Amino acid sequence: MRVLSWAGIIGNALLVLSLLLRFLISDRIWPLNYNSYIPSPAYILAALVVPWFLPVRWWLRVAAFVVVLPAGIFTLYQEHPRLLVGGSGVRAPSAGEDIRMLTWNVQAYHGGMDEIIEAIQHVDPDILCLVEGTFGDRSPEQVRRALGRDYQWAVGRRLSIASRIPIRESQQATLSRSMWSFRAVFEPADGVEFALLLVDVNPPFRRSEGDVFQELWMLRETEYLPLVMTGDFNTPRHSRRLAGAIGGMRNAVEEAGEERWWGTWPAWGIPLWQLDYTFFDDNFLIHDARLKKTEVSDHHGVVVEFSLPAE
Repeated sequence: MRVLSWAGIIGNALLVLSLLLRFLISDRIWPLNYNSYIPSPAYILAALVVPWFLPVRWWLRVAAFVVVLPAGIFTLYQEHPRLLVGGSGVRAPSAGEDIRMLTWNVQAYHGGMDEIIEAIQHVDPDILCLVEGTFGDRSPEQVRRALGRDYQWAVGRRLSIASRIPIRESQQATLSRSMWSFRAVFEPADGVEFALLLVDVNPPFRRSEGDVFQELWMLRETEYLPLVMTGDFNTPRHSRRLAGAIGGMRNAVEEAGEERWWGTWPAWGIPLWQLDYTFFDDNFLIHDARLKKTEVSDHHGVVVEFSLPAE
């Protein structure tokens, strides 16, 4: 019984400390790899179990449960707000022909090249953004042949873009062990040109996370064209550093999607976090956004239909 009592005291202390770190500190000081990557359902489960091991009167156990459970539910709301409040995004009026874009971390095709190609063809994107989609600095010839001559390719380290819309220029924006990014400029036939920044952020234990997101902020601030920022940011949506890096850019799945559960990773079981995002600045109209749900990669893809006002 004494062991259970101490287990209850220590368990509740760790639970309260973890919640305080998540709400008050989050990733301002501590790297996101630690406390902020605790799945939100884990807090709810802990609230249902841990308080009952407290070596105190029953009403104090109930009080602990009443305090911890709402905090656990709020952690769920941080990642999947539409699950609790309901509703869905409203489709914006079209100002021209929609552009359909698929952003997908294909995990170096470990789930099967043919299966990934089939999933891409099912979406039929005008712009395809692949994370972990290159071998060295080239995209696989099998993918190029399958998609056909309609697509123009721009390829960087770990990242590749295929587009039916003409690409005027492209170049590696950053290259490090902590973040790869690739920039391309598109010239739609019936609209203004825009820039796309494809991003792959590695977990921040390889480098100060603040430096990584400062770099993202600088890329956004120095862009002179309407900007789309998309890719695998490897960061939960409640991250304050991510919010600072994207500034006032809009999360397409949040604004115009019909999804109630926003998790993109892990694709198997229950996706716990939206690590993959597509952000737009205010120059764009977002018409629709949804997740490409598949288990041929460990990430779900993000499909967005959008447009720019015509010139």
